[in-house]
Amino acid sequence: MLLLLALLSTQTLQDGERGPRGPNYPSWYRPYTNQAGMRVGVLDEEDADNATWYLGFQLRQWFTPAIAGEFSVDWHQSDFEDDGIKVNQFPIQLSAMLFPFPRMRLRPYGLIGVGWYVSQINIRSGNTAIVTDETETTFGFHAGGGLEFHINPQYSLSLDLRYIAVDEGVFDDSGLAGQDLDYWQAAVGINFKF
Repeated sequence: MLLLLALLSTQTLQDGERGPRGPNYPSWYRPYTNQAGMRVGVLDEEDADNATWYLGFQLRQWFTPAIAGEFSVDWHQSDFEDDGIKVNQFPIQLSAMLFPFPRMRLRPYGLIGVGWYVSQINIRSGNTAIVTDETETTFGFHAGGGLEFHINPQYSLSLDLRYIAVDEGVFDDSGLAGQDLDYWQAAVGINFKF
């Protein structure tokens, strides 16, 4: 499998070679296209009881063949204090992306960005009774990288790893006071080009 990916990643056009989309563009490459897609992954908040999965949507816009922007909305649920605190979080992120090798079929990228994190916090007493139910919004930064593989002119796959640093001060008066909410997240996604 790794050998196959390595071979596919070297598929680029030589200078002056003509692809179906014009000179210097391979048939699977569509410059300056939008992409919309879904992603699923896993994340591990520092003080959460366990790692958890998440689901999200991403929208990408290319400004040049090497620079893109991404808007994403995700959802995940984390447990703290031995399931005593349940947090439903909706990260809304804006990212700047750099693709240093834009004509490769398997393209690495780096990213950096900001996010707003809407958290619904449920503090439970025992297994069923909810003692408090509150919503907090905080700001954060993220950085990471990944790989994008162009399947054909309409679809691409992405593999993404990010570190998210959340401003935890807003949670000082909530049940999450003192919890470390920074986390790593890894995702795989499929994108439709339009």
